[in-house]
Amino acid sequence: MIRVPAGRTAELSAVRTAYDRATDRGPVTVLISGEAGIGKSLLTASAVADLPGGPTVLTGNCLELGTGSAPYTPFISIVRELETLLGPESAQPGLSGLLTGAGPRTEDQFGRVALLAGLLDLIHAACALRPLVLVVEDLHWADASSRELFAYLVNNLSDCPVLLVGTYRTGELSAGDPGRQVLAELGRRTDVIRLALTPLTEAAVREQLSGLLGRPPESAEARQVHRRSGGNPFFVEALAGGEDRALSLRALLRDRTAALPPLPREVLRWLAVAARPVPDDLLLDVAGLAPDDLGDVLRILTDRQLIVLADGRYAIRHDLLREAAYDDLAPIQQRDRHDRLGTALLRRPDTRPAELAEHWFASGRLEPALRAAWEAAELARRGFAYDEEALLLRRILDHWSEGSEAQLGVTHLAVLEHAILAASATGRAEQGLEYTTVALAALDPIAEPARVATAYVHQGVFRNRLTATGGEDIDKALAVLRPDSDPHLRCWAMATRCIVEVVENRSPDAREWCLDALRLAEELGDEESQGFACLALGCLEDYAGQVDEAVALVRRARAHGLACGNHHVLLTAVQYEAFMLAHSGNHQQAIVLCQTWLTEADRLGRRLAKGSLLAAALVLALLNAGRWDEARELGAERLGELPPRLFTAWLRLPLAAVARVQGDREEVARQLEMLVAEQDVSSETFRPVVGLQALLALDEGDPERADRILDGALPLSRHARWAAPMAVIVGLVQRARRQAAPRDRRIQAETAARIAEVDKGLRDLRPSDPVLRAELLMYRALTQDTTLPDWDLVTKSWRELDRPYDVARSLVLAAETALANSNKPGARVRLLEARELAVQLGAEPLLERVDALGERAGIGQEAPVDAALGLSRRELDVLRVLAKGLSNHQIAAELFISTNTVSSHLASIYTKLGVTTRTEAAAAAYRAGLLG
Repeated sequence: MIRVPAGRTAELSAVRTAYDRATDRGPVTVLISGEAGIGKSLLTASAVADLPGGPTVLTGNCLELGTGSAPYTPFISIVRELETLLGPESAQPGLSGLLTGAGPRTEDQFGRVALLAGLLDLIHAACALRPLVLVVEDLHWADASSRELFAYLVNNLSDCPVLLVGTYRTGELSAGDPGRQVLAELGRRTDVIRLALTPLTEAAVREQLSGLLGRPPESAEARQVHRRSGGNPFFVEALAGGEDRALSLRALLRDRTAALPPLPREVLRWLAVAARPVPDDLLLDVAGLAPDDLGDVLRILTDRQLIVLADGRYAIRHDLLREAAYDDLAPIQQRDRHDRLGTALLRRPDTRPAELAEHWFASGRLEPALRAAWEAAELARRGFAYDEEALLLRRILDHWSEGSEAQLGVTHLAVLEHAILAASATGRAEQGLEYTTVALAALDPIAEPARVATAYVHQGVFRNRLTATGGEDIDKALAVLRPDSDPHLRCWAMATRCIVEVVENRSPDAREWCLDALRLAEELGDEESQGFACLALGCLEDYAGQVDEAVALVRRARAHGLACGNHHVLLTAVQYEAFMLAHSGNHQQAIVLCQTWLTEADRLGRRLAKGSLLAAALVLALLNAGRWDEARELGAERLGELPPRLFTAWLRLPLAAVARVQGDREEVARQLEMLVAEQDVSSETFRPVVGLQALLALDEGDPERADRILDGALPLSRHARWAAPMAVIVGLVQRARRQAAPRDRRIQAETAARIAEVDKGLRDLRPSDPVLRAELLMYRALTQDTTLPDWDLVTKSWRELDRPYDVARSLVLAAETALANSNKPGARVRLLEARELAVQLGAEPLLERVDALGERAGIGQEAPVDAALGLSRRELDVLRVLAKGLSNHQIAAELFISTNTVSSHLASIYTKLGVTTRTEAAAAAYRAGLLG
């Protein structure tokens, strides 16, 4: 089966449209160009596969032998296949022999004119049978005779359904090369279609990696491969193939650079050392060339597509190529060139200290490197570039020696304290924990209690971001402070302790702590600590399901953050508000809030530390709104940035939930496996993980295992925020157990006991949150003797909250109740709406449940299932679209499902139909009458 190239939908369509035009109106020529590895051959093979009308497809390849190759090389195989196709009576005597040089060549018997005429006759005869596609690969290597013959066909084919495709590599032919001139002349013709393949976008690289790896790549992984490969599909494939393939590719690229003339090779090395775009005057300075010589060299490198020019600066085209050129230098040469480049940059007034530090470090000159890095770190902090600051400070600490303090005029401990703040701002919790540990080991709590307390508070926050703990660290901070210590420091520690506690969610005294911290902060006029205390109180109100009070408190916190200019308080308040809105049915407001403030978090240099949780809130809001593909794309992108461990967990949880409702069990298992490995999920905060595991067991038809899993989530949380959704899951599991074993007294008794236990936990909950109220209503409908109007009330509550999946799920449960009461018309109406919603959402498991329920009850749906072939209705949907010749990506777009789901359905279709290709599947379906 031919692989469909990622990111080439428009180009594929253009070639197939050209074929359609050729079959309708006569010959069409397509020229496909691009750099080596860009995917010309794969695009061509994919485009001409499975074309309608069953055309004859013939391919000839030019060989990498240059002008010394035999003439007509690509056409020899084409002519032989044409003669085989047409049979001996239609063959042109001596034509293949003339092409190979084996036949007679007298002017009167079979000269050049006869050769051309004979080839045209063969092509016309073949077209009388069926349309013809002629592909000539690698025209940049074509001998002169082959180039002329290709041009002759372009100019002289007429009145026959022929698609002529030529591919050639850009950057291979010099300016005066005859082949370049011929291709340029052909490309200028208005009747020739030119397709210049450009590098893949990051999204297309992600799609290609998904196919190569058999799983969606993490965003950071896709981003790194896109950057290193420059969007070249061949390079992407090599990088995805492991270190051995990547090393082989780098060796190939080193050979390519080694083949350059001396001066271009030297300039390429300088660009590799610079590792960033370089203006030509800097190249003149370091390379020691005359302007004319440098201009000639840059033109050679540009023509060979080794470098690119943008904004007046030159850079190597791919990171892999830059690495190969850099490796072409011995270590002593690398150090020398970094030193010379650093010296040249020092003379330029616009040079950034960070760039200088990079070259001094690489040259081994540590003293100026440390000075430049310290200066660059300060500039980065002032510009809110906390990530850059953190990296620079890390480098300073890694290279610290006994003499560094004298050189920089700053102590090692002071650098550590700056690094702790940078780690906090960027969300690098593991690194921050490392720094605080080193700092606390160096500090004396008697002599410097304030510095010790500050380090302990930061340590608690870092630990909280990693494991949802950290309260003990802040308790140590409060214990080390003396009565005469700065009250603002004590207040900050108290307020931070409140934030940590609501995440830990262990102490029933949390509210009193928050109120104490708020009172002290108000007495001191400490806006930052007031903000923290309001945030913690807002969380507690949200846990209780009092959403209006919760939102009001976090908005107070946001105002405090604005008043004191504290970005941490400000963005944390926005995070909390976004989650509260997403949880409480205001997901559209949450989406707008997150999208606005994600940009602001980036601007303030807090993409990881604050943007990660904002992104998690946005994923949750998109999930609730039914915008599942957007949720998965955003979540995968943010996970790839490696946020703090706790934030990673909050991203993985809604991603797993999305994958579950879409039917992507492999992705659910992957996310949950990593979540459990990264985080202690036994805490109350992560009880939704247990609920999701129970739902997965239920999806797999094992309600008894689902019930055993629920042991880890019971008794219910004392907080409505976690208790109500868990109650729904308990209700679903107990309902399934009863339905699976209606006469098993033991199970009936156990389910009654479970329900009684949950009823007891819910007894005192009085949430104002409409989502929690809807969940409690649904729980009661699941666990009590319920009528159809009861379920309609549940459905109405979800409809008012604009939660399409919950509406569809309630409709299915309502239909089950209707069928249990022999109300088929009522069930049919609800199932039809549920099916429509499930199709729109791409909720594959729910759609299958709707169809199965309708079939069991004998309720007519939209399409019959062929019992012999065993295809589900959704598989029929996929098969119908596949038969149109669409790619997996296009099928996913048409059916509003993910490409992974399409792949899963295709695998099932192939198995059920006993086929191995898309063409065979479509043909089998037509034969069985499944496609009309």
